[in-house]
Amino acid sequence: MINIRSKILAFFASDLILRRPSEFLRRASRSGYTLLPLDSPAIVLAANADLPYVTLEEILDPEIVLKALSLAEESNTAWFEPAKEEFSVNGLCLPAVDRNTMIFFWQEVMLALELAAEIKRRKFSEFMFFKNLMPSAKVAFKRSDVSSALWHRELPGIVRPLIRAQLLAPGYWRPLLHTTSEKLKESVRRSHTASDHEPCSVPQNAVFVVMGPQETHRFSHVLEQLCQRFPGKILALIAGSRDASVDHTISHWKIAGSLFTGRAAWPRTNVYSSLPFRFLPRIDAELEGKFARGYENAIRTSVGKPWHKPLAYLAFHFMYHVRYRWPYMWKTTYTFFDDLWRRTRPRAVVVSSRGEMCFELASEAARLQGIPTFTVPHGTGLGRRQFNHCFSDFIILNNRHQAEHSEHSGFPRDRMKICSGLVAPSEYPVQAVRGFRSSERVRVLAITDPIEEGETLMNYTSPSAQLSALRAFVRPPEAVAGRVELKIKLNPFFPNLELIQAAGPEVVRHTLPVNSDLLSVLQETDLVVALNYCGAAMHHCLLAGKPIIYFLTEPAPLLRRPDFRYDAYAESTEVERNPADFWSSVTRFISDPGFGDRLRDKARNFARQYLENTGYPSLPDIIDSCTSLYLEGSGRSPESR
Repeated sequence: MINIRSKILAFFASDLILRRPSEFLRRASRSGYTLLPLDSPAIVLAANADLPYVTLEEILDPEIVLKALSLAEESNTAWFEPAKEEFSVNGLCLPAVDRNTMIFFWQEVMLALELAAEIKRRKFSEFMFFKNLMPSAKVAFKRSDVSSALWHRELPGIVRPLIRAQLLAPGYWRPLLHTTSEKLKESVRRSHTASDHEPCSVPQNAVFVVMGPQETHRFSHVLEQLCQRFPGKILALIAGSRDASVDHTISHWKIAGSLFTGRAAWPRTNVYSSLPFRFLPRIDAELEGKFARGYENAIRTSVGKPWHKPLAYLAFHFMYHVRYRWPYMWKTTYTFFDDLWRRTRPRAVVVSSRGEMCFELASEAARLQGIPTFTVPHGTGLGRRQFNHCFSDFIILNNRHQAEHSEHSGFPRDRMKICSGLVAPSEYPVQAVRGFRSSERVRVLAITDPIEEGETLMNYTSPSAQLSALRAFVRPPEAVAGRVELKIKLNPFFPNLELIQAAGPEVVRHTLPVNSDLLSVLQETDLVVALNYCGAAMHHCLLAGKPIIYFLTEPAPLLRRPDFRYDAYAESTEVERNPADFWSSVTRFISDPGFGDRLRDKARNFARQYLENTGYPSLPDIIDSCTSLYLEGSGRSPESR
């Protein structure tokens, strides 16, 4: 750990646009600042400038980070409870439905407050950070000003805020202008041509599958199954606008048609979340007034509570939600789905379990009309704790392991149904590759996940913990270096390449192409290493019966964080907590066949007990059975709808 000086410079990589990053950081270091990069690209900038730096968890004790994350979990529900009536429309509380997005806000502000407290405790003389000219609300993992606003209030006389120059950079506007231009061209083209994927009419007794644009690949096999049971009745409703990548996927579907919500599913965030309150478009004055009274009530009743300062100090964040986001989600998004279901009267509505409010509203609008609703899992992993997805009549799950995790997260057990055949071979488009070159060495594959999403103080894994694990993995002891071949597999959608680059050239050399197919690489693999990892790839590794070592370098207190289950697959693996013990286990695997057999047995037994689902009904079976019973109970048959 480096010596932390009395002045701190905290920055995201995007803060240094137009500032010649290396030169700016070197000048700051010479002026006595300790560098505090706040995301992986920022770590790369510090590393490229060959400057020492610290990460957030090296300033904040892990117990303090755990406290902040626990308070965020509590605050995410507790803040609106006293004002639930004012925040509700037709019995639906909008902040409650939006918790999967708002949790990023609460994690950010609780960590920001703890950092401010630590800066005061250590008596730092100066704290430099960046802010936007107009404060930006926090929406999911988008860059915002909620931290900078709190630091400004909490650290008077210490803070030195700098204005971000990102909006002045051509690189900021060029992609936006290009995207807008392409969408206009596409709109003109489609106005003159008929689309094969937009049906003229919705078939009677249709089954709608509602998904996000990034989910079209992973749900393709689900649509195929449904088509076999309900031919000519399956429609995909994609929550977003059509583009070339989506078109490529849906061109292979043999379904009745594909619809797009366009902007109806998503309130605007990139510009609108940065606008002053009075410049935001007014969606509904009555709802705005009702939600504003709820916000005022929430502030009054929060005095003395951990969530009072964020509520009282960050009006620009909450007023974006009060004036625009929540009225939009009700008046535009909910109304879109409510109108669609009333016009089409589908047999069933199937929605993704992704943590966005539009899927909740699609399900709720159908349920309130008496249309059977089903939530299907976004993926095979366990990932973050999900707050919602309890509106649907039936919650579909991949296996017993996912069911137990969902129950732990508060999902109602009586509505859960385990289903076979849902797991996609790959959740994203990939290509089969030859992962290893040698058949004479022990082939060791490390699987990883991104440590973060977007520009936020919260990390899924501590940067220093992941960097140390990556570096240790590619530096075997001399005694085994010539006996192993090492490869690193990244998440194909969120590869977090910046962290790989920050880890050094050795790590880069051992990393497979981003779009490598896991299943093809597993066929060559002798031993799997989960680097602080408990995601979807574990499912495939365990079903393949691969021996797994869990190389877990995350600080012990953070293994108890409420939103992420590091112990999800621990009993199926050999857990090692430091480089010496990790390489000792790898050496033992090489030299002791019995140890390898025991690891394989662990994997197979876990898969047999928790992951295998061949004995369960398929999704078409469940939909057919549940909708038939439901309609018969209503005195109607599927054919009559």
